[in-house]
Amino acid sequence: MENEETQEDETSTNEELETETNEVEETNEAEETEQSDDSPTLEDFEQAQAKLKELEEKNKQLYARLKKTEKVKTETVTKETNENYLTRDEAILLAKGYDEDDINSLRKLAGDGNLIEASKDPMFQAYKKEKERKEKAKKSQLGASGAGVNKGQKPVGEMTEEEHRALFYKSVK
Repeated sequence: MENEETQEDETSTNEELETETNEVEETNEAEETEQSDDSPTLEDFEQAQAKLKELEEKNKQLYARLKKTEKVKTETVTKETNENYLTRDEAILLAKGYDEDDINSLRKLAGDGNLIEASKDPMFQAYKKEKERKEKAKKSQLGASGAGVNKGQKPVGEMTEEEHRALFYKSVK
């Protein structure tokens, strides 16, 4: 009987140990699942670090583009304000009778050089002579006789009697 009792005790002890082991294993599994859900792993940390580096690189690139854009804006503003004022050479040429078209042609011809020196260039002299020749030809053309209908005025046949009288008295004066 003692054998039976010891066997029963051993069996009950084994069963108790197994249930305790199962409980401990279940608790460990629950803790592991809780840890994996709540706390980041090493892989998560490495992924976050890689993403941080990528974002920092993009930020640097965008900041460089922003600086470049600001620099270009300030340069264009400076150029625009400089174009609004006459330079010394332009003032001298305007005083000599050159018009804006002549000065623009000189700018193209001179580039960044002196406009007064560019005005002595044979190419510009030819341009200037041709322009003067065209202006003289335009002025020398005869206009139509002044006896016709004035500009902006109705033909006499379409006028009312009052308009006709007003025109007559105007021409007599």
